[in-house]
Amino acid sequence: MLAVRSSSVVTKTVPLPNATDYLRAHGSLDVLIGMVETAAIVKNRPEKVGAAIPIVIISGFLGAGKTTLMRHLLTDPNGLRIAVLVNDLSALNIDAELIREVSGDTTELQNGCICCSLSGTAARSLIKISEREKKPDIILVECSGVTDPWPVAQVISAIPGIYLDSIVTVVDAADVEWTQADISAVINPLNLNQILAADLILLNKTDLVLDPVLEHTVGWIKKVSPRAQVLRVQGCAVPRSIIFANSRTREEVLQKPVLNKSEGFSSAFLTFDHPISRADLEKKIETLPDGILRIKGYVQLVDTEHRMVLQAVGRRWRWHRAEKDGNENCLVVIGLSSAMTPQGLNQHFFGAGLRVTELAGAQD
Repeated sequence: MLAVRSSSVVTKTVPLPNATDYLRAHGSLDVLIGMVETAAIVKNRPEKVGAAIPIVIISGFLGAGKTTLMRHLLTDPNGLRIAVLVNDLSALNIDAELIREVSGDTTELQNGCICCSLSGTAARSLIKISEREKKPDIILVECSGVTDPWPVAQVISAIPGIYLDSIVTVVDAADVEWTQADISAVINPLNLNQILAADLILLNKTDLVLDPVLEHTVGWIKKVSPRAQVLRVQGCAVPRSIIFANSRTREEVLQKPVLNKSEGFSSAFLTFDHPISRADLEKKIETLPDGILRIKGYVQLVDTEHRMVLQAVGRRWRWHRAEKDGNENCLVVIGLSSAMTPQGLNQHFFGAGLRVTELAGAQD
């Protein structure tokens, strides 16, 4: 403790900063640096025309499985052009037969994806990717295990032509810290920030943990980060349709994903006959039941003249104007089969005027 004295008496006792205080200060400095650099770069940059590129931040603990997730997404991108921004390209360990060309800090793959090294700041690297002649459909940013994703998210919000779709945090369920009765007392403040920032939390390596410990961990995560959806996985095996915001055309927006029966996921169509309230629908997204992971579709709102496209992951959502007006009033919902019952969906969305017209169980 530091004692602050006047000429004769102690007037105030000021506590020394701890690790959390330093972490917050460092995060604030990162945001300020990123904002200043972004403003300087984009000041004289011509405005780009076209759809904004969605960005997914992949965050998580050291050794939790982030790189495994990245390789999983890159190996079979399902026709999407994915740009990956990582600190260490060699850590991705991309199969040689998948590599088409290596040039400087960029590796181009045969399937149209590119992997770029995070050289310099995140702002400079993201702008460089967004200005490529062949623009990616989506950008994945892999934060290192000692990076707070929130400053990166703030920088993304300041760059024209891109937008933050979601923050996905990978958590190691087998970490020794999770066996403690009070997780809050032992978890690293940085790891806690990664959980608090997340829209979707992949609780990985669940096959290595006993059920009571796993339930304790899930309960704690839901308590400290109630906004996030928690998905239990092994080897970060998760359907790409949950991670990717690949809905830039009408066909993609209205397309239900192809899901694997063994993974236990389902999709549903929600429709409505008349314009609905933006506030009512956003309230439903804010309070989504556990297990509903993504929502996308066309909506005619009562307070807008033009049809809108809704993209939601977990309990984060984004609206943008549809490029072409049409007659569709439909939302595609993706989630765990256990959370996707017609009765449950109808009950939750009833107040917003939506109803289930088609529910597909997990399909091949």
